[in-house]
Parts: sequence; C-alpha cells; structure tokens
Amino acid sequence: MKVKRFEHRSTLPVDLHELWRLHTDPAILVALTPSPLQARILDPGQGVANDSLVVLEVSLGPIRVTWHALHAAVVPGETFTDVALKSPFPFWQHQHQLNAVGPGVSELRDVVWFVPPGPLPRALTTPVVRLLLGWMFTWRHRRTAELLGVRGTTASSRPPLAHQRGCRHPAWETGS
Repeated sequence: MKVKRFEHRSTLPVDLHELWRLHTDPAILVALTPSPLQARILDPGQGVANDSLVVLEVSLGPIRVTWHALHAAVVPGETFTDVALKSPFPFWQHQHQLNAVGPGVSELRDVVWFVPPGPLPRALTTPVVRLLLGWMFTWRHRRTAELLGVRGTTASSRPPLAHQRGCRHPAWETGS
C-alpha cells in the first residue's frame, strides 16, 4: 500500500496569529467544508489540542460518512495534524502548517498523506482523489481568505520539493 502526498499553499495578507485563531476556532471545520459536502460536528473533543478526538459527519446527498480525527503534533501558532482513525480512507493524515512570511503576511499550507479508498485499483482512484483534494483545498483557502476579509490570494497545489528533486521515502509514492 503506497501512501500518496498532496500539498496546497496560499499566501494571505494577514497576521499569523489571526490565521491561527481562525483555524483553531471550534466551528471552523464546518465553515471550511465545501457546501456540497455537508459537515456536522458530532463531538468537538477538546478542540485543537494534542490527543483531542473530533467526530464529524460528512454527507453528500444521501451518502453519510462518520469521520473520527485525532489532533496530534500541535505546536500553537504553527502547526497541527489530524490523523483519521475512522474515515473512508485506509490512511489519512492532514498537516496544517501556518508560517509568517513577512509583516502581516502568512502562508497557509496543507499537506495530506493518504491511501485512496475503495475497491477499485489505486491507479484509477488516486487521480480522482487528487482532483477532489485540489478542488476542496482551493475552496477552503478561498473561504479562509473570505472569512478573514481578504481578497486576492496566491494558491497552488503542487508536488513537494523533495519530489521535484527526485527524493523519495521508500514507503511513499509522492508523484502525481
């Protein structure tokens, strides 16, 4: 089972603390879920804190999925990771990285490691998952900017720099 990697970045003209505050607001998960995917928090856990378990339900029409995500590796003001303990994916880890890149300018970076779900061959499901992740994170980053009252962000979904240099972790397939 090869783990895939997806990355999406945006540069926002906001203070890092403001961006962190928004991303750690208990209600933000619903606000950052694209409207076709209706999200409902069933249990907020202890918020964005190490070992906090968040339980949510995501639905697309009549299809409902319960998702259990454990927050880990929380470094206040910088990063946190969601590890799916229950989801449609055999493996899902989402790292949220926030960096100050200048006075009043921050970078929002999402890195997702995943194994595509389903009984279909991974060669078929991986491109579909990547397409959906690109759509979802583009939407999320635009929504983040909107909630912060910002217009005009720079965003990209691209392979990691290590892949561009040809480096690989033996267990991970980082290509497109």
